[in-house]
Amino acid sequence: MKTVKYIFLSLIIITQLTAYAQYNWEQVTLPDTIGAGTICFYGNDIYLATGNGVYHSNDHCASWEYIGLGQYPIWSIHVSTSGNLFAGTGSGIFKYEGNNSWDLLYITEEASNIISIYESENGYIFFGNFGGIFRSTDGGVSWTEVLDLSNTESVESITGNTSGSLFAGSISYNGDVSPGGIYKSDDGGSTWYLAGLNYHFVSSIVTTSENEIYAGTKGHWTMGTGRIYKSVDDGQTWNIVLYNHYILSLSINEYDEVAAASENGIFSTYDNGMTWNEVTPNWTGKYFQGVAFHPEGQLYAVSYFVYADLFRTLEPVTIYENIAQHEVVFYPNPATNKLFIKTEDIESFKELNIYDCLWKNVLHKEIQSNMIDISSVKQGMYVIEFVTNGSKLRQKLLIN
Repeated sequence: MKTVKYIFLSLIIITQLTAYAQYNWEQVTLPDTIGAGTICFYGNDIYLATGNGVYHSNDHCASWEYIGLGQYPIWSIHVSTSGNLFAGTGSGIFKYEGNNSWDLLYITEEASNIISIYESENGYIFFGNFGGIFRSTDGGVSWTEVLDLSNTESVESITGNTSGSLFAGSISYNGDVSPGGIYKSDDGGSTWYLAGLNYHFVSSIVTTSENEIYAGTKGHWTMGTGRIYKSVDDGQTWNIVLYNHYILSLSINEYDEVAAASENGIFSTYDNGMTWNEVTPNWTGKYFQGVAFHPEGQLYAVSYFVYADLFRTLEPVTIYENIAQHEVVFYPNPATNKLFIKTEDIESFKELNIYDCLWKNVLHKEIQSNMIDISSVKQGMYVIEFVTNGSKLRQKLLIN
């Protein structure tokens, strides 16, 4: 059934922007001497790159602790799934050792300004900068340049998918010398090749749990305007899912919801990029350089200056709850005509709602048994909502 969904998505070239209820946002209080750059999360730990080093909070931003590198403006910061914290500066890449101590992993004269950092699941460390990509396979002891580019081309984002492929997005500031775009590696980062979006200014890349790829751009060498592109075939082809937005940052959560920071505000999608909803704070400017999902569901955003203000939503913005954690399964998905609920506590399930991509309720039923007739709902991607005694459980549903 994935083939059906992919074919459907590949035909979408004009994406709707839908009205969306504004979330309640607040400005996060920062120490007077710093402004926010890049933010990243590891459990309850929050790490913030600033113009004067790295800061840490473990109390939901109520207080901030300086943890080092104050002599450097921090260009990039990354925490891996294993908890390793890296910081990129204008002259080298550092790894945090604890107690305000950082280990300088690498300085290179050939390249400066470490713009992007990524650690793969097998522990390989990558950084991108003006001039290419470097890799370490031994925890940062030794480094090899694995992608050699012109020093007028910067590698803005590096990521990987569950099948082991790696992707890097770059911006070429001299298209006559090198095109820039999406680079791909199929061998753990040993070799790279230009895989698509040539001459596009790719600022950010994220991959979903189903290995679909989103790429945000700041424009094109000749065509101008920025866009968000999506690939469902491992980067072989790309389709536009959002037009006319200068994209500076993308973030994805565990439910494959994607958020984008742009010069026109903050946008999010929950339906595989078919529609994008504006969730910008209504009391700030529209220009944002960064966006990131917190593990608990709140959305963080950085306004547009070199180091600037930090904002966050007061409540989670995700529309999904992991139904499996509530010991309930609904099937099949994709579904046709009938839907079944598997749970030992069917009595606690009161209602079912199905919403389309515009948040229109297309089906509402009281739950009286484990089988629900959905034959009146047309084919498409939806959000299914179960109303129980204590919560509302939401998840994606594809109807064929």
